Amino acid sequence: MEQNLPERVTRLEQQADSMQEDIAEIKDELKRSATKDDVADLKTFFADRDRQFNDKLWRAFYGLLLLLGAMVVAFFGLKEIPKIFL
Repeated sequence: MEQNLPERVTRLEQQADSMQEDIAEIKDELKRSATKDDVADLKTFFADRDRQFNDKLWRAFYGLLLLLGAMVVAFFGLKEIPKIFL
């Protein structure tokens, strides 16, 4: 047992070095990972983006509806439109 002691110590030192390197790598990864503030910023960004998209979508919808109305008026004329619904 005493003959293997230097080899065992060397192996344990290598394992300890390997663990220290792994711990350092994990710490670096944790520093680069997203924090709660980052996630909150992303949530507000996406909420604002979605709200703006919905507003623009409704504007486009109403614009197309007005365009359709103008086309109907131009095609049939103002005097003919009441006759369509009667």
